[in-house]
Order: sequence, then structure tokens, then C-alpha cells
Amino acid sequence: AKYCNTALYTKQPEIAKQTIRANVFPPVSYESEMYKVFFSSKINLNISLRSIETGIPQRVFDIMSVGGFVMSNYQEEMEELFLPDKEIVLFQSEEEFVEKMKFYLQHDDTRVRIGINGYQKVKAQYNYPVALANMLTVVLENM
Repeated sequence: AKYCNTALYTKQPEIAKQTIRANVFPPVSYESEMYKVFFSSKINLNISLRSIETGIPQRVFDIMSVGGFVMSNYQEEMEELFLPDKEIVLFQSEEEFVEKMKFYLQHDDTRVRIGINGYQKVKAQYNYPVALANMLTVVLENM
């Protein structure tokens, strides 16, 4: 919020408004409204709790599944599934985050292309038919 117009959707908007400089809103329906937020936001942030050292939150897939641009703190698994700076943007420090955030806010074409690339990856590789086929392969190989 220090560098650009920022929106935060939270279950505790009154508390957040007291401590955060962002535009604070109550949560929207994940099933019927959140996809609009993901798609229309220039940058969607995924910031994992410090206690979460591995893994990819479902939210990353949800954002990408509607063509949203994702910036996330670095998690090794993200680099295994997605191409950094091609399908997702990763950062490892606050300084790197600010630098990349400013860059992508000034380069709409690049930001939109990364969102499209992430969407295409999720659509092609992380959907129910592909996931089910992968699970069945693992089960059948271990029988």
C-alpha cells in the first residue's frame, strides 16, 4: 500500500483498517465473486506464513485458473511446477518484491502475458481429468 493502490479482502476489515494503509474490504464469495477479483487485479499476492516452508497454496491455482497475474514469496515447489517470470513471479525479499511490483505495474503487456501463460499451464496440466489420470497411474503402478 506504500507504493500503489492496494485492496485487502479480509474477514476482519475493521481491525485491518486500523493497522493497514490498504483499501480494506470484507470478504467476497469464493465461489461467485473471488474469480472477478483475481482476474481484475493487476497483481495478486500470495504471501505464505513463515511457518509454511513448502507447498503451493490452492489460491495460486485459483488465481491462475482465471488468468490472474501471481506474485508469490519463493517456495521451491512453485519453481518445480511453474516457470518463474514466465508463468508466475517469485520474490525472496521485501526489496525484491517492491522492485518487481513496480516493474510489472509499469509493464502491462509483460504482466498480462505472464497471467496468460500461467492460465494456459493450469488449464493444460492441473485440471481434474489430468489429476485423476495421474492418481490412477500412481495407484495402478503400486498395486
